[in-house]
Amino acid sequence: MKLRVARGELLDALAVVTKAVPARPTSAVLSGVLITATAEGGKVEIRATDLEMSIRAEILGNVEEAGSLVVAGKLLYDIVRSMPDSAVEIEGTDGKSPQVTVSSGKAKFKLRGMSVRAFPDFPEVNPEQRVQLTADVFSSLVSQVVRATSDSDSRPLLQGILVAVAGTEITATATDTYRIAEAVQQAEKATGDFQVVLPRRVMDDVARASSDSVKIGVSERQVAIKFGCFTYVSRVVEGQYPNYRAMIPADGTTTFMVDRSELIEVVKRVAIVAPKDSVVQLHVLENRLRLSTKNTDVGDAAEELEIMSAGEPLEIAFAISILLDAMESSTADELEFAGNGSAKPATLRAAGYLHLIMPRR
Repeated sequence: MKLRVARGELLDALAVVTKAVPARPTSAVLSGVLITATAEGGKVEIRATDLEMSIRAEILGNVEEAGSLVVAGKLLYDIVRSMPDSAVEIEGTDGKSPQVTVSSGKAKFKLRGMSVRAFPDFPEVNPEQRVQLTADVFSSLVSQVVRATSDSDSRPLLQGILVAVAGTEITATATDTYRIAEAVQQAEKATGDFQVVLPRRVMDDVARASSDSVKIGVSERQVAIKFGCFTYVSRVVEGQYPNYRAMIPADGTTTFMVDRSELIEVVKRVAIVAPKDSVVQLHVLENRLRLSTKNTDVGDAAEELEIMSAGEPLEIAFAISILLDAMESSTADELEFAGNGSAKPATLRAAGYLHLIMPRR
């Protein structure tokens, strides 16, 4: 195989595809990327897999000799990134002792290749339901809920994001049992109503990388996500997602409207003296909100800000990090707080956004 390709396009493709290269591969070939060049049309396909997630990129190049090769993925990425901004030439052979040559300008690297035959096939997905949305909408959905996913490996279902499609409305939900985040947006088009739990890693990667329309196709056990020249294929997260809606109160005995940016600043300010993983106390009075923290080794801090409140006075405490996550995940100018006493969960809401937070005592 022999081809020439623009460095920028190759680097962009490798930056995404190598995300599927495992940090600790179970076999040597999984540390590689498979590059396949087709003479007709100059199509160059680059792919990688960790057996849970597979990523493929399709770019164009000048293919002098069609064929395939496998080379260490992250090493190739580092090499291409170090090269000058000119065409990159890749040449390789398969067989008992595969060799790969990567060159650009006066720079030339000779690398060991790996067996093409040993590289896993790319999974084929026959979608039963589909949804398409803009990159901005997809990114917004994910960014508003991803912080609420669980970090516990013992609950893989809660490490995922629940995606539900009804008509052209798409809802993303995440929970780690201490909080629930929900975001609602409009898709460009959809075929069939469905709900599925997708891996956080896949959703977050696509949200960061996509700049074109995102197309999601779902089968019983797999999901394919396509954008630009990239295709992600992953297993869906199996299991019954918790009935989170039963946890969300319809209203609150104490409510107030607050400027989101201002509240974030105040929480961060009073948190300066607070111990790590500490709490912030919220005291809701008539059109006033007092926030305070305490540290027996350092001292305490308090600050008030004006709000538009209704209902009963309330004193309630939240983990600082979780409260900040809830506010920073939204892009709204104002948030509506609703609480039902100091021991029950409270909600922060904006148009198309909800975040429920369990209080701390």
